[in-house]
Amino acid sequence: MWLGAAFSSFAHQTLTATERLVIKIPGESTRRITLSPSGKLVAGAAYVPREGNQIFVWDTTSGKLQTTLKGRPSIYAKIHFSPDDSVLTAVYTERSGTVVETIVKQWSLATGDEVASRGFYAGGGIRTLSATGKFLLVEKDANCPIGILWDLQRRLDVLRIQADSRRLVSAAIDKTEKLIVTGGSGGEVIVRELPSGKLI
Repeated sequence: MWLGAAFSSFAHQTLTATERLVIKIPGESTRRITLSPSGKLVAGAAYVPREGNQIFVWDTTSGKLQTTLKGRPSIYAKIHFSPDDSVLTAVYTERSGTVVETIVKQWSLATGDEVASRGFYAGGGIRTLSATGKFLLVEKDANCPIGILWDLQRRLDVLRIQADSRRLVSAAIDKTEKLIVTGGSGGEVIVRELPSGKLI
């Protein structure tokens, strides 16, 4: 499978409208890709036959594969670079019978080694991960109006957020990590302070 991506500009590089960066994905079923804050790296989660799920990281200037991150992360994982491009985080859910767990894995991009793996027994959809990777908001259960905000650095459940309608469907955290905005299935959008949850 080939991934062709046309990029207009990066912080370190300018491409013309006719130039393309073409990356060979060593697998199939690529479901998630993300670009690093500097624009120098791109990561993609893919299934590789006989080897399982992996995350691949490429250099956007050369298109060369930089590292392969193993540990069988879900190909549906939300993948996220740290602000300095040094750590990659993957967040996804796993189901075992009626138990659903949110999994957070982190890798050092300098070594390719897994540096952290955590499980949280909260099993709804992943709604947002903050820019630094500190805060993670997930639904308490599938199709649920309650969101749980985790502080991943302290591994603590720091806030419960209630939608005004049947489901909490979307969220975003500003880059200062002082505000969170959530959207419910009824169309309401609510802004709160972090980490207190106080309404704005």
